Amino acid sequence: MQADTLPSFGGEHREITAIFTDIAGFTTTAETMDAATVAELLGEYFGVLTDAVVENGGLVNDFIGDGMLVLFGAPMHQSDHADRAVAAALAIDEAAQRFNAELAARGINWGHTRIGVHTGVALVGNIGTHGKLKYGALGDTLNTTSRVEGLNKYIGSRVAVTGETAAQCRRQTFRPVGEIVVKGRKNAMPILTPVSPADPPALLVRYAEAYAALSQEKPEAAELFAALHRDFPADSATAFHVRRLAVGENGVLVVMQEK
Repeated sequence: MQADTLPSFGGEHREITAIFTDIAGFTTTAETMDAATVAELLGEYFGVLTDAVVENGGLVNDFIGDGMLVLFGAPMHQSDHADRAVAAALAIDEAAQRFNAELAARGINWGHTRIGVHTGVALVGNIGTHGKLKYGALGDTLNTTSRVEGLNKYIGSRVAVTGETAAQCRRQTFRPVGEIVVKGRKNAMPILTPVSPADPPALLVRYAEAYAALSQEKPEAAELFAALHRDFPADSATAFHVRRLAVGENGVLVVMQEK
């Protein structure tokens, strides 16, 4: 290609897996610091997260405030883009927790990172004007990924993955959280969380039993989840269903009333 050749417009519809990240309570945190400190810490933070993405073959496509958009399967074709994305999400989670711990040791409270992962078809390619072109992705897949990231706040989790992504993964296992209908949508999305090596086997076995009972709306589901919560109070998926059952909800279909 000649040096004076301009990048071309256009793109293609391609299946990708996207990640959105967000820092919980960042606006409040930023208000306690001067602008230079916020900018410096964000730069360090994004550097740590970017390393985790690059190690798994992803493209950091954009930084949006305190959030980050990552693509797998574009611009390079990757047959295992879903597996790579989930591996990256777990690596981002670990890196963000280490970053938070380091800041806490310096007396700085930095919110935890929420991560959403979704697989679907998007328009990928060079987007913009002749004066400014940028490689990116467009479409409902990106909107859905953003919604999934936001569900972490509701569930209490740090990493949420859609059923579309989980179905394509061959190197990762998951736990179901629920069939969630986000506000403004009609269809339920299966939402899952990746199983971590740190998850106790007893927790996984008992959660599967409790979730099966809940999916069948069996009366014993409430006691199974209550007992599980007593033994594993830090488990976010268990706590989520304990809260639901306490206010009279049942089953695994969850209809969101707010974004």
